[in-house]
Amino acid sequence: SRLQGTCAQSSEASPA
Repeated sequence: SRLQGTCAQSSEASPA
């Protein structure tokens, strides 16, 4: 659930 590549609080790891 990557909204943007910034800091999306999801259960999956987002590439900050």
